[in-house]
Amino acid sequence: MGGDEFVIVMPDFQNMEDVERCGALIVESAARPITIGNREINVTVSIGACIYPDYGLEADQLLKNADAAMYVVKDQGRNGLHILTTA
Repeated sequence: MGGDEFVIVMPDFQNMEDVERCGALIVESAARPITIGNREINVTVSIGACIYPDYGLEADQLLKNADAAMYVVKDQGRNGLHILTTA
C-alpha cells in the first residue's frame, strides 16, 4: 500500500450491482469540491475493485488484483471505478 492508497472491505455486498453502486457513490462524493478557508480543493479517486473468492482466496491476492484494477482507471485518465472481471 502506498501513502495515498487505502482499502475498504465490504463484506455485506449481495451482488455486483452493489459493488458498482457503492463505487460510483464514492467517486461522485469525492468529486464534490471542498472549501478550506478561502480555497476550493478538488479531489479525484481511482478505485480498483475485486470480489472474494472469485479473484483471490487470500488477502494478498485480493489486494494485488484490486491494485491492478485501480491502474486500469489511472491509465484511462483517473477519477473512476474499474471492477476486475478476469483473474
